[in-house]
Amino acid sequence: MSTEIGKIIANVTEKTFNIIKQVYDYQKESTPEKRENITEAGSRILFPKYSEGHRKSKGIDRISEQELRFVFVEQLILYAGKNNLDIYYSVETPTDKAYVFSKDKGGPKVDQNGVSARIDLVLYKKIGNEFKRKALIEFKARNPDAINYRKDICKLINEESDNGCSKYFIHIINVKKQERTLKKILDDKIINIDALKEEGKNINYRINYICFNLYNKTGHKFITGEIRNNKLEDIRECESLSTAE
Repeated sequence: MSTEIGKIIANVTEKTFNIIKQVYDYQKESTPEKRENITEAGSRILFPKYSEGHRKSKGIDRISEQELRFVFVEQLILYAGKNNLDIYYSVETPTDKAYVFSKDKGGPKVDQNGVSARIDLVLYKKIGNEFKRKALIEFKARNPDAINYRKDICKLINEESDNGCSKYFIHIINVKKQERTLKKILDDKIINIDALKEEGKNINYRINYICFNLYNKTGHKFITGEIRNNKLEDIRECESLSTAE
């Protein structure tokens, strides 16, 4: 994370995770008795709950990637303003390439007969009279099925593959047995990634993986790694993202 954009994302992501943890502890619709702490978290967002009529998840907290993305954007705006950074962003950004995501049709894959997809968040710098894409970011919450990982990774591998654009997969989980969950992600979810490359293209990809466990009771340790060489590699814990290399 030594580039300028890498340092920006590291700082914003670390602040985002710290705030998300506060939101998880103090700002949940399911625990209104703690709502007096709303100003402590650094964000006005809260985790909503599923209705009592929800068949599988009645009354429990709904934790999704949306809270992660909204807090990230809040913190990006604050960080850019404080440091006078000429940086911009777009959300749900249309992809340049067309994709098929259905497993029944051989997806996820680039396919000219497919449809345009979306990138969760794209960061830009203004160079001359143009806005240049500098980072593509996909957000993920919990530990969904493998297809949900593969769709996002497929986009990150194939978009802006020749333009030196940084790629990020930012993830929150909420598990007691962290090691087992990470092993499952390693062994079952983020594997055989080369198959997601556009056919006929020799793409060298490097996707920064950053994860935080909301269940963590022992301090704010961050999980980092890289999605490359067909799998998720170099998984490690660190105390600060701004010094992780």
